[in-house]
Amino acid sequence: VPLYVDIPCGSLGSHTLTVGTSSSHDCFIIAVEGYDSTSNQISVLCAGLTGSTTNDWIDATHPWSPLSFMGSYGQDLSIISLGTNDISFSMAVPTFIANLRTLTAALAANGGSVAWRTPPPLETTVKTVVFQDTYVDAMKTAAANDGIPIIDIYGSFGSWAAANTAGMMLDTVHPNTAGHAAMAQTIYNVLTAP
Repeated sequence: VPLYVDIPCGSLGSHTLTVGTSSSHDCFIIAVEGYDSTSNQISVLCAGLTGSTTNDWIDATHPWSPLSFMGSYGQDLSIISLGTNDISFSMAVPTFIANLRTLTAALAANGGSVAWRTPPPLETTVKTVVFQDTYVDAMKTAAANDGIPIIDIYGSFGSWAAANTAGMMLDTVHPNTAGHAAMAQTIYNVLTAP
């Protein structure tokens, strides 16, 4: 069963955490986070599965499957940042939106807020602008209908060509460090807007 455990360590300084099992059952440690509870801070957990689509993220087959453990961190906000591979692999748009809604429901059931982030644009040799627009427009429509905040990275980049000219793209699909910084700034701007 996924579980988020807060272990008070007493005073500031170095501490040792020893993890073991008391039975023959498997134990999967997803993350260990050290923090100073006396100061305000933000923790950011970025989870990813190489080459995954939303179909992979709605898997609840095992306790360590994405849908099984996603809401177990006690997070206040989850930003679903999927879509690039769904577009690249031509997933049916209704399936893509249904999967986003499944993820949203699972995360919201644990008490946190959920927002969607549109993917950055792909180079037109991967998928046409019209094809990409279909997914992004469907995301925006579904988000508006469901009352889900949306962070429009696709729109903020303008196009793959514009983002690439601005030095923000690593390849035909992925942003580079500058592109990720631009995405982070867009997310920050949305989250801190009055």
